[in-house]
Amino acid sequence: MSEWKHETVRALCSHVIDCRNKTAPVVNYPTPYKMLRTSNIRNGFVDISSVRYVTKQTYDIWTSRGELEDGDVIFTREAPLGEVGILRTADGYFLGQRLVLFRSNPQKCYNWFLNYALLSPWIKNKICGSGGGSIVTHLRVPDCEEIQIRIPADLSEQRRIADTLRAIDEKIELNQQINDNLEAMAQALYDYWFVQFDFPDENGKPYKSSGGKMVWNELLKREIPEEWTCVMIQEMADVIGGSTPYTQDPDNFSKVNEFGIPWITPKDLSKSTDFYIAKGEVSITEKGRKEASLTYLPPGSILFSSRAPIGYVAIAADYVTTNQGFKSLAPLESESTPYLFFLMKSMVSYFEQAAGITTFKEVSGSLVKAAKIVRPPVSVLQKFFEVTEPIMNRRKATETEIKALTQQRDFLLPLLMNGQVQVKPQGELNYHLADD
Repeated sequence: MSEWKHETVRALCSHVIDCRNKTAPVVNYPTPYKMLRTSNIRNGFVDISSVRYVTKQTYDIWTSRGELEDGDVIFTREAPLGEVGILRTADGYFLGQRLVLFRSNPQKCYNWFLNYALLSPWIKNKICGSGGGSIVTHLRVPDCEEIQIRIPADLSEQRRIADTLRAIDEKIELNQQINDNLEAMAQALYDYWFVQFDFPDENGKPYKSSGGKMVWNELLKREIPEEWTCVMIQEMADVIGGSTPYTQDPDNFSKVNEFGIPWITPKDLSKSTDFYIAKGEVSITEKGRKEASLTYLPPGSILFSSRAPIGYVAIAADYVTTNQGFKSLAPLESESTPYLFFLMKSMVSYFEQAAGITTFKEVSGSLVKAAKIVRPPVSVLQKFFEVTEPIMNRRKATETEIKALTQQRDFLLPLLMNGQVQVKPQGELNYHLADD
């Protein structure tokens, strides 16, 4: 193990470039010139899936201090402070407001090591001041340059450490891409079967496109396939609300989250795009469940957030309870789960409008129960369940793997960054208590 030392970001970088501290004028059509914002910088990566476009003239002005290069580390100076990500492709991107670029000197610092060092809890706490004293919400560029990190003198050791974490992150990213594809497949099937009505007919041909009979439904004010009906949601699922145990009684909440009764809030769904959820940040005790008169939602139930905000949708992976921010659906037939899941996702706009224009919108249980929907025949629901089951099972398994990999990375990150775990040249991890 080589010697470790403390160095400032300034000493480790060949360039530190600040953004122009004003908002770039954007255009509403795609161009080769794309602005990065603080929302693009998350968890060690730069997410380029959602950017804003500018003209060549604007790009030239906003890059007058220097253009981005592949491998640059991007750091958020505020709103929020302390997010960091590495830019893998720099083509046409530039810094928006509140961002600063760190370009590591390759003779002193491996860029991925710098990226993970800035991600480490010790550095983030130090930057944000959460370890004591006042909370910092903004850093000036000179302050950013003076951030100190602990770093091995040996570049090869920096690479071994960072590449260990990078391999985990890239596996997580690959799994997320797989999940995106699985979601697109399942959504396309739902749209094909229940929006375009081209589910397989008795001959295996697309129903509507092959001349299947459509009939006008007066309640829905549209045509639906013959033998399909209009029902209320409560005819396909029990609609179950939630509540919150008395928060001033600590005996209502589990001291060890893993051993308590799962209790889900909209905040839990806001942090994830997963289809499935089994645990939230907080669990409750049996005492809390009984005092709050909470009903268990069985696996396969559809969790639908009815307030703050309306429209988060997930599937219960196990028996769970929720707070009052949900009106959840417990399907009367288990084969209905995939259909009802995508149906509720498609009805978010309807429920938002139905909730009215009040400041604090909320969807009532009676509104959800009485909402009119199309009910396909049982044979169609069963077939859709069979077709989507492999997709949904793969999605569930991949979500579980992502959680396990994320926990592994989060466990190793601080240990690797302070030298408590050493990565041998053979790639083996050696745990030991290192001097700080």
